[in-house]
Amino acid sequence: MSHRKLKPGLKLAAMAVHGGLALSMVLIGIGIYTLVLTPLNNSRQDASKQVTEIEDLLKRTSEFAEENAALSVKMESIQSRASLVNSRIPDSPKESEFLQQATSAAQDTGVEILDFQRGETDYEGEYAELNINFTIEGSFEGICNFLGRIENLPRISRINKVTMETDSQSETYRFDLSLVLFFTREAPPERIARATDG
Repeated sequence: MSHRKLKPGLKLAAMAVHGGLALSMVLIGIGIYTLVLTPLNNSRQDASKQVTEIEDLLKRTSEFAEENAALSVKMESIQSRASLVNSRIPDSPKESEFLQQATSAAQDTGVEILDFQRGETDYEGEYAELNINFTIEGSFEGICNFLGRIENLPRISRINKVTMETDSQSETYRFDLSLVLFFTREAPPERIARATDG
């Protein structure tokens, strides 16, 4: 079998054609990578980033939901305590009702109420305050039990001052008590007018 030798010009042309084809294949490969694979990789990276962001958001949402639930429980507890306190504060002084309750407590504890005086009413705070002065007499144990009964009455009160008088030859004690009764009634019009003018 005989081989024909290509002329030098044809040989260069053939080499150029082969080189051009090779270069074209390289360019096509680069084009495919640039136009198809690179955007695909970018899309995958973007999708992965979005998935991570969504997972973080869901985690934060779950944490917020737990915090919100805990705050709701605390708020309900606060509202319940506030409602209980408000139910124990009447909308007027009602000192006669309080005196009846105190008299019943004194009888149950063996204490005698010697004096009961209504003092001034203070409208400056969140609740109006009526000052009450007691003079009671009884055994030390009886007076302690009486004070405990006063503190546990349905009506909220506060003992401001306690003064004790005693006789060394007697087992009977005399106490002067200063108490405050709270109520929610608004201040009288003249008091509001004075506060506004001032």
